[in-house]
Amino acid sequence: MKTKVENRKFRMSFAELQYASSEKLAFMKRDVKKFEKYGISEIAIISFGAKLKELSNMPTDDDFLSELTSVTLTKEEVTENLRLQLRNIILRSILTFGMELTEKRKLNVPKLAQLVDYRLLLAAGTIVENALTYSDELEEVGLNLDFFEETGFQIKHLENLLEEKSRLIAMRDIATHNKLLRANELFTQLVALCKVGKNIWSSIDKDRYADYDLRSSVIKKPNTNSDIEPGNTITETKNSDKGVTTKPAA
Repeated sequence: MKTKVENRKFRMSFAELQYASSEKLAFMKRDVKKFEKYGISEIAIISFGAKLKELSNMPTDDDFLSELTSVTLTKEEVTENLRLQLRNIILRSILTFGMELTEKRKLNVPKLAQLVDYRLLLAAGTIVENALTYSDELEEVGLNLDFFEETGFQIKHLENLLEEKSRLIAMRDIATHNKLLRANELFTQLVALCKVGKNIWSSIDKDRYADYDLRSSVIKKPNTNSDIEPGNTITETKNSDKGVTTKPAA
């Protein structure tokens, strides 16, 4: 059954969402007593932090890239080896039977160099099966049983690699879908909590009101090369004539 496509509810990268959530989580912890007056318990804030940690620990495309690249490179190598084996069968069949009989006995395939993946497997299986029918004649030109066993091994190896690649792609797609589901849930909760945070400080402290402005977190752009520990990033913005300064919250 095909996985239902999930629509992205936020206009930022996963890293930016995690950064914004981590920053706002720290502000929520600072203001936990204020949030309780609005019906948001400390448990709810801890739960938000747990969802953030879960999202941060979920695999990314890069986590699958290395293994996918390795499988793809091996597949290309095996493909070339298999083509070489098939060319040997074709050329030696032509030497033994001539072009017409080779074509008639289906010991040749047009545009071999253009065949890839499952089309190549199909062609290889047909050629080897037919060639084994004439193994006695072909053995005289060097195509013995060891050669056909090696060719069969290359066919099976390529088949396994194609299955492995499909498995990795499916795992990546499922992981991406699940991550988007969790990210959408986190974003929805983040927006709701930031709305409460703004309500808390709207008529009391304009700077702490700004702490819950999501746009400021996105503009800051996180360093995606480093891990952000959920809830440990906190800055309190102060406006002055000289510009913007930041200091750790007390």
